[in-house]
Amino acid sequence: MAKRTHALLGLCVLVFPLCLVAAIYWLFFLQNHKTLEDDQKHVTKAEKQTSVEFSIPGTVVGYVIGKRGGNVRQVEESTSTRIKFKAGTADDKIVVITGRPEAVARARAAIEATIESRLKPDEPNTVSMVIPRCAVGRIIGRQGSNIRSMQRETGAQISINRSGSGAGDENMCTIKGSDTQVQMALQLLKEAILQITGVDGKSEAVVVPLETVGRIIGRQGSNIQRIQQESGAAITYDQSFSSNGEGRFLVRGTEDQIQEAKQMLVGSQTFATPLGGTRTRSDVTKSLAMGELPKTGEYFSAFVSAVERDGDVWLQEVGQNCSELDGLVDAMTSAYDSLASTQDILSRVSVGTLCVAPFGSDSSWYRAVVENLDMSIGTATLRFVDFGDTSVVELATLKSLRPEYLTLPAQAVRCSLAHVKHGKNWSVHSEQDLSTLAKCCTWRPLMARVINPSSIPPTIELIDTTTDEDINIASEMVTLGHMEWIRDTSFSVKSSMFTYVPLPAVGSVFTAFLTAVRNPDLLFIQPQGFQSDIQMFTEHMNKLYAGAQTM
Repeated sequence: MAKRTHALLGLCVLVFPLCLVAAIYWLFFLQNHKTLEDDQKHVTKAEKQTSVEFSIPGTVVGYVIGKRGGNVRQVEESTSTRIKFKAGTADDKIVVITGRPEAVARARAAIEATIESRLKPDEPNTVSMVIPRCAVGRIIGRQGSNIRSMQRETGAQISINRSGSGAGDENMCTIKGSDTQVQMALQLLKEAILQITGVDGKSEAVVVPLETVGRIIGRQGSNIQRIQQESGAAITYDQSFSSNGEGRFLVRGTEDQIQEAKQMLVGSQTFATPLGGTRTRSDVTKSLAMGELPKTGEYFSAFVSAVERDGDVWLQEVGQNCSELDGLVDAMTSAYDSLASTQDILSRVSVGTLCVAPFGSDSSWYRAVVENLDMSIGTATLRFVDFGDTSVVELATLKSLRPEYLTLPAQAVRCSLAHVKHGKNWSVHSEQDLSTLAKCCTWRPLMARVINPSSIPPTIELIDTTTDEDINIASEMVTLGHMEWIRDTSFSVKSSMFTYVPLPAVGSVFTAFLTAVRNPDLLFIQPQGFQSDIQMFTEHMNKLYAGAQTM
């Protein structure tokens, strides 16, 4: 018995430590298992997916997606998200981003940054260059395929005027976009020209006073064409350059050609005072007939030869009178250059006096009327009646206008843009933007139409048709914030003989046909659903009145 007790006690002493170790291990296992479960729950929570939807302008969807989906695929891969697009409103699209919350935030930020860079490009720029006429067709490509490819590759807008507005055997090309886009487009165009013609050359810039640009270019580009022909260089005016009242010409060619062209450009500079004045038709003496505009409603081609500070423009109708004016200026210049300084002097000068005078340092003579006198310093402010611009000259330089130079009516007519008025932000910058839009003194024609010939001055509509899409100058000035539309209140119906189709309730969306436009502020529409009634009524009237005798 004692032996058994001793053996059992020995067994207990041996087993107890083993049980203690097993218990400790079991407790450690349970603790680790709980920690692992907590970690798994944390990972599951971190990897929880979320979706975010937000709208973007429909115009930038293609830019966000990129060519063959390259842009959006790059965002998806860099943020580990899924991005989809679905229909939104008429003008917007909905972006749906799915992924972890922080990844979704990064993807949305990337898309919004892309949109901002698209809507607000770096320093928009416009540059002009000449294209050899023999290369224009191949640069544009069949149905515009080549030039569209260049636009897609560079992001710039490229337009080539095929009407022959360039000098000699060249056409003018306009490039619009950011500095980077413009430079890329210029490089592609130069490479294409070199490949087609095998001709290349250096280029330099010539900076001149802004007021001399029109005279350097000359009527219909005559002076700039002469400089190009005599020097052999290609010369273009950089419309994007504007620095403290200066303009810039770009000269391309060999070193000798560039140097000769630069000397001729500098030598042909003329100077003018700022445009101004408030002359009307009655201000000019009756001995010179005023120019007349075409009939109301007819579109005609015209140059904008001057722009006033108040937003009025001076028009020269393109036609036979243009060549007659050139001949008149040549004849007067030849006649007055040969006179002694004491011949044909004006004995009496007053406001309204017709005379002949040079414009700035221009060697030609032009017809003018005196608008203002400053006898204290012996100067007169002249309005050049064939162009509309002004200049201050010394009284001693004025010559009397001979009768044989009165037969041609004054060629410049002062006009106002129809349906608009000055906006609250009208300034000298507004005048400059209007000059640029109207191609003032560049002798590039716009399409004009008289709206109200009875107003003083007459009102007109001006359209620039040289770009891919026609530009209404007045509408563009409103878009830029320089002008405002004038509401038309002249139309009213007071007849009790007719009833008019009521429009749906305010805020309702309905389909209608636009049948007439009186001006941008007054439209006429036909709500859909009444066309069959109108057709039946029209047919009935035709049967009733066709062939009827007037009572």
